[in-house]
Amino acid sequence: MARVQTVDLIFQSNGSNILQVSNTGGITTYGNITGNSALAVAAGGTNQNLALQAFRHGAVNVGTGNGTGFSVLDPGTGASNYVTVKGATSGSAPVIGTAGGDTNINFSFDSKRHRAMSG
Repeated sequence: MARVQTVDLIFQSNGSNILQVSNTGGITTYGNITGNSALAVAAGGTNQNLALQAFRHGAVNVGTGNGTGFSVLDPGTGASNYVTVKGATSGSAPVIGTAGGDTNINFSFDSKRHRAMSG
């Protein structure tokens, strides 16, 4: 029987570790990763999706040093409907919509403690 060995994936710059992905899925950064972005991740081919998922019931949070600006919450077991966001060319409007398993999907806004929403 062949022996399978698992190893960490380590990115280096000038002989120093800058990013390590362990065989358990953990990611560690060492110092600052410089360039146009702190960390850029791209799908590896043409017309491929890129998935970012939290473990089990966690949330996916996007923010700056000032805190979370956007949070994707766990939709619960069996969720099949979701929100879509699509950019647009100059002179056209971006679109926020719904998609999923149902034929007709309503769109709901919910403010914290049912406060008024402004636009």
